[in-house]
Amino acid sequence: QEWSKVQLLLDMWNYRTQPCLNIMGKLHRAIDSQDRQHCMSTNHSAELESFRILALRGINDRLQALDEQLASISWSGEDGCVRQHIGRQLREAEFCDDVA
Repeated sequence: QEWSKVQLLLDMWNYRTQPCLNIMGKLHRAIDSQDRQHCMSTNHSAELESFRILALRGINDRLQALDEQLASISWSGEDGCVRQHIGRQLREAEFCDDVA
């Protein structure tokens, strides 16, 4: 009984939390890179602020949609195959060029 609780927490960390953190890190680096490129190409602070707002809104919308989809998954159930399948999909997303 106790081992199954530990296994569920481990699955949640490996198949949900860690991949999501890695994706967010990739998004952070992409925003920083785009922000730097935009800064070099323009000196208009209002234009840069508008660019940042649009980028962050789009990213937040996508992350919210992902979180809503992940919330519908039962992480406390017995079906480890579903958790592993979702985890593999998230890990594959980490390496996609178009995540950002």
